[in-house]
Amino acid sequence: MMQRLQRYNQTKKMAWMVLVFVLTVPQMVLAGHPIVTQDTIYIRDTVYVKHTTVIMGGKPKKEKPTPVLADQSKVWALKTNLALWGVVAPNIQFELPLGHDNRWSIEAEYFQPWFRWSDNTRATQCLNLGVEARRWLGKRQYHRCLEGWHVGLAFAAGYYNIEWKKSDGYQGEYINPYVNIGYQYRLGKHWAMDFGLGVGCLITKYRHYLGSSVFPEGRTEAHDDHLMWQENGTFVWPGPNHVNISIVYLFNWKKK
Repeated sequence: MMQRLQRYNQTKKMAWMVLVFVLTVPQMVLAGHPIVTQDTIYIRDTVYVKHTTVIMGGKPKKEKPTPVLADQSKVWALKTNLALWGVVAPNIQFELPLGHDNRWSIEAEYFQPWFRWSDNTRATQCLNLGVEARRWLGKRQYHRCLEGWHVGLAFAAGYYNIEWKKSDGYQGEYINPYVNIGYQYRLGKHWAMDFGLGVGCLITKYRHYLGSSVFPEGRTEAHDDHLMWQENGTFVWPGPNHVNISIVYLFNWKKK
């Protein structure tokens, strides 16, 4: 009789536990309360906890990985802009980091296509010098030197002489201030790619001319040797005025 009573009490206790679990757990999951489950091993009087899983809303809560700190060794860069090579403009760029935290750098750009046809009736000549101060964005401790997003303020100036048609051309001087935003991506220890787009305002004062070869009457020369001035003018272009698709080689900054 006592054994039956004990079994009845145990069965009643188990039924109440199951009922409480069924009614309580779904409400805790929907409300976002954590449910902790553990796998345990009992060896005599000692309890070992193998692992603990915290469930929030019915799904395991994963911890975010700790970001890895990047190598902060300083480097300087030698570049060439592939976009300018696309219009047959040989060019070179230099970039140096400034400061101890790699948040600033300065870049200089130079290009000078200087082509002229043998009869002096067509020409593509330009001399450009530019400089840009860059601010590197993001948490720099997680980026290497000269890596990641950057925004810069740039200024360029130069001289040009362009003849698109036979002996019909323009020459003059220009200034080109712009704001540049870009991203530099590391390809390895020494190689990288730098992408950027500049928006600003190009201003030029030009001189329109015709070559002397378009006036053949009375001439015996075989070449176009003189320019006949036609008019002066000013041209202003507000908008995108600089494209940068540069391949970069990085040099280690050696300290003495």
